[in-house]
Amino acid sequence: MGAVGVGFVYAIGFVTDFRLAHAWVLLLLPLGGVLIVWLYHVMYNQNDGGTNLVLALIRSETQLPAQMAPLIFLAAVFMHLCGGSAGREGAALQLGGSIGNLWSRLFHLGARDRHVMILCGMSAAFSAIFRTPIAAPIFAMEVVCVGAMHYAALVPCTIASLTASWLAGKLGIGFAGYTVSDVPELAVVPALKILLLGVLCAAMSILFCIVLHRTQTLLVKKSLTPTCGLSRQAACCGF
Repeated sequence: MGAVGVGFVYAIGFVTDFRLAHAWVLLLLPLGGVLIVWLYHVMYNQNDGGTNLVLALIRSETQLPAQMAPLIFLAAVFMHLCGGSAGREGAALQLGGSIGNLWSRLFHLGARDRHVMILCGMSAAFSAIFRTPIAAPIFAMEVVCVGAMHYAALVPCTIASLTASWLAGKLGIGFAGYTVSDVPELAVVPALKILLLGVLCAAMSILFCIVLHRTQTLLVKKSLTPTCGLSRQAACCGF
């Protein structure tokens, strides 16, 4: 996963630099969207649930086809090339989860170990791409079930994350650096303002997801659901 993550970072960096140097590439965004839909239709030929589909693997016996990993890789690269609104977080989780699932199939692991392997893949991919060896396993285990931790996967996920981050560093992927020029002193009023902002953001997120899900239900009832589910998870999770 470290090697896959490094390849993903360099591919995204290359196409992003190319787009910035050639502004006309933005005009290809509609074509890029059609190409991605066509790739999903040809290589997968099912409605894609995005990150939700990978997370569902940990709660069920569902299996992902082997071609999902390269499909996610290519779709993310094409989207960044054309200037689409897409991040790397969702792609990291989907890449890691799909390859972890494939790895478990190769070794004929049981359901419990398969779940751990998926979490390890997600941790390793996220760690290699973002160089966050400590946060990645915590994030991968927590995102599966909000408010709960899959403690059985803590040690293997941490080992996978540290290994992937180490390899990414050896292959030229550096840590992200952020300069904080001024840190204000902690006071009651600013703390209360921040607390209120957090509550409002959480409420807005909940409202947004409720509207998305109810809109989807309405579209299903009206038989207007699009054949490709690429946008629903991306919109809901910002990935």
